Amino acid sequence: MSGDDLLAALSLDSAPLLRAAGARGGDYAELFAEAHEVRYVVIDDGRIERVTAGSEIGIGVRVLRKDRVGYASGNVVTQAAATELAQAAATAARAASGTQDGPAQHIAASRAQPVEAATALSREPNGLRALRDIAQAAEAAARAAGKEITQVAVTAIEGLRTVAIAASDGRYVVDVQPAARVSVTATATRGERLHSRMQPLANRGFDAIDIASAERTGRLAAEAALLALRARRAPSGSMPVVLSSSAGGTFIHEALGHGLEADAVYSDASIYAGRIGDVVTSPLLSVVDDATIGQRGSYGCDDEGTPAERTVLVDGGVLRSYLFDLLHARAMGARSTGNGRRETYEDAPIPRMSNIFIVPGAGDPEAIVRDTHSGLFVTRMGGGEVDAASGDFVFDVSEGYVIRNGELAEPVRRATIAGNGPKVLMSIDRVGSDLGFDVGSCVKEGQSVPVSDAQPTLRVPVMVVGGSGAD
Repeated sequence: MSGDDLLAALSLDSAPLLRAAGARGGDYAELFAEAHEVRYVVIDDGRIERVTAGSEIGIGVRVLRKDRVGYASGNVVTQAAATELAQAAATAARAASGTQDGPAQHIAASRAQPVEAATALSREPNGLRALRDIAQAAEAAARAAGKEITQVAVTAIEGLRTVAIAASDGRYVVDVQPAARVSVTATATRGERLHSRMQPLANRGFDAIDIASAERTGRLAAEAALLALRARRAPSGSMPVVLSSSAGGTFIHEALGHGLEADAVYSDASIYAGRIGDVVTSPLLSVVDDATIGQRGSYGCDDEGTPAERTVLVDGGVLRSYLFDLLHARAMGARSTGNGRRETYEDAPIPRMSNIFIVPGAGDPEAIVRDTHSGLFVTRMGGGEVDAASGDFVFDVSEGYVIRNGELAEPVRRATIAGNGPKVLMSIDRVGSDLGFDVGSCVKEGQSVPVSDAQPTLRVPVMVVGGSGAD
């Protein structure tokens, strides 16, 4: 569905709606229309629990007055109802700004401009039958990994999101965003011990998943659960930690990425506020957010119609940029980096990461382990939390190994790593030449958006490791 088709399906004419949104003054008015189709299959313990297809369509209208926002949304299907939303957004912006009505906004003429992703995407859906086959293949592969695999749950999803953004500055942008995802959770049991591990597979384009990749995902989930059965309790104390590329970029996403989102910077809630040009990490590190690569967090344009781009955040340890949406770029005298994102038409956009990663270095990943006499080697990260104001963090380690005499020894489980993000980032002394992506969804202010993050193998000379006393 094109943007014009989307607006036609809603029976909407964007120009009068923008005029209604800007009638009470303000700096900027925007119409966001979205259609979302989704199909998914759920298998649990060998049974097909759900086979579902659905769709939703709606609009959101936003009006900006300096740094204040008025927003209204609904799944409207008439011009009159949409006009009421536009008027409600204008009234909300006026109330939020505490000012009187101003002159009506000038609405520039516009014409739809389709956006093409930097990488070719398959837009031909697999369909429910193929999704069922993919889910069953993943489930069978996980169970085949060993008799100790006692339960497997699989979810296979594909969705097609079409957005059209028209604004008072003349932009009128259309983006089509196909995506697919499989997640496999395998449970292994030995006696009274039980461990579950989840393995995701996700990307843009409907060809991101197939039978072979689903089977591989099922095997990985099962192998991780089986490994947990023989893993020992983790050591505790201060020690070197090597973060494998297979751990993905959870660390950089949480310890740095959120602190560079412009809303946190503008409200002075980030320790990186006012630090452009400062050294904020080890000189070995460069960090990029790139929405143009073929990963789960990619798009042709963000949810404000700004083209996707590659943004260098840190270059050789020096902070170069924040992640901007239009609102905070205007407020801070900058330009949008194409990071204004929203979960659905019901939400106003806010600054979000897309695909954030540490640029690979020149080090041999295996040599980094050999050169570490003792410590912890992290291969899978779990959840965690970060204090944005201080940078202090605690992360769960769902899979790792003891490093002993420069070699990987016994596997460990239920460890935590803790520290201060800025201090840890400054202390990294080895960067590998590899790169491993992790995929998922990031939740902020109640909005979930698809993201990926990545890192090469990294060594931190000293981190606090906590080991659980429980089996």
